[in-house]
Amino acid sequence: MIPYVCAFTGSCLSSLSYSFAKDISLRFISWVCLFSFLFFPLAFRYKIGTDYANYTQILETAFMFGYIPSFEIGWYPIIVFIKFFHLDLQFFFIIPAFFSVLIFLYVVPPKKILFCLPVFFCFSWINSFNIVRQAFASMIFLLSLNCYQKNHFIRALFWGIIAFCFHKSAFLLCFLLIAAHFIRTVKNTYFNVSVFIIIILVFVVGKIGFRLFNAFAGYTPYAVYLNSEFSKQANLGSGLGVLLKEFILLLFLLSTQDGNDENFNKENNIVRIFVFMMGMAIALSAQIRILGRMANLFDAIYVYLIVHMTFASLRLRKIYLIFIFLIASLLFFKTVVGSPSSARSGLGVFPYQSIFSR
Repeated sequence: MIPYVCAFTGSCLSSLSYSFAKDISLRFISWVCLFSFLFFPLAFRYKIGTDYANYTQILETAFMFGYIPSFEIGWYPIIVFIKFFHLDLQFFFIIPAFFSVLIFLYVVPPKKILFCLPVFFCFSWINSFNIVRQAFASMIFLLSLNCYQKNHFIRALFWGIIAFCFHKSAFLLCFLLIAAHFIRTVKNTYFNVSVFIIIILVFVVGKIGFRLFNAFAGYTPYAVYLNSEFSKQANLGSGLGVLLKEFILLLFLLSTQDGNDENFNKENNIVRIFVFMMGMAIALSAQIRILGRMANLFDAIYVYLIVHMTFASLRLRKIYLIFIFLIASLLFFKTVVGSPSSARSGLGVFPYQSIFSR
């Protein structure tokens, strides 16, 4: 548990120093420390994360028989690079970890980093220990949203396509981006909140997830999971985690009140569309195990939503941010403790092990 506590607290303290230090040297040192706290635990983990053994086994077999694994095309240069220079297989985890942290620090303004760290740790960072390819694609899509925020729609599409090259599920993110660009949502915040709550209740109480999965999974990449243990009822536990995640999304939705900033008002539209989709994905993940991967596709979007909220001209904005900070921090440590590497459920990240102990 100590490595995770150190990574979290060290990142928060470093972000404060980086955000408010006036001396250039101190800012640089703070940035390096912040990068290190985020990068090293993620890049140099060993035999933790339920997919770690799968990836190493696939790569070992592929290199032994001289072929490239059938991953998405974006991974080919990385795998060829590792093979050509006879690098350790650990570089398959080091390279995406390096670029994921760089993307996070590039996209988030310095004075907003502290607010973003809990959701980054809770969603993107911790899930990168397990769903490496999808988590990296989600982080790349963060660049797409960053371009959209700056009114560069073509560049946003470009980075959306790049994300798709690293995981095919990113197609859904690209589709939502295009839809948000052309479709206008209702601006009334209280109407949207009411509809959001009704939809989530219908999805959960009506167990729509099973009906949708059985009806449409055969036409999607999830077809391979039909009639497997992954298509069974999700182990929901107390359901507290699901409720807290939905509550976070509700706060994001409440922050989409239009103000005097036209660019902010335009972004409210894409926020509403993504929040609705994320809420439904979480509701579905609470019903069927494999649909948790669908919810994880939106992990990096939380960072974008936090950045967007910090620009809102709301009287309760700071209260919302504090609530999200505390809830995301709680969920992060709850996820770590609830994911022992000895169990077959969860992320398998506790206790932490590094490659230096192998």
